[in-house]
Amino acid sequence: MADSASESDSSSIDGGPIMMPPSPVTREQLHKRIDSLQQQNRVLKVELDTFKLRVKALQEENRNLRQTSVNIVRFISHSILDFAVVSFGY
Repeated sequence: MADSASESDSSSIDGGPIMMPPSPVTREQLHKRIDSLQQQNRVLKVELDTFKLRVKALQEENRNLRQTSVNIVRFISHSILDFAVVSFGY
């Protein structure tokens, strides 16, 4: 009978274990963990914003380099054409 009494103390109506609230030490640890995760989240958000700005800057630099490349190709093409006209009368 003692076993059945202790079983009823440690189980819920449906036969599963009773959920006890966390002990004060565990609660404190959970709060510290939450605070730590929130701080880490803030840091990661700042890093994300930094990377977004870096991506924008690199995209702009890439556009400028592509345009410069096009301009160089045009210059070379025109120079070759001008040389051909002057040298060979084309």
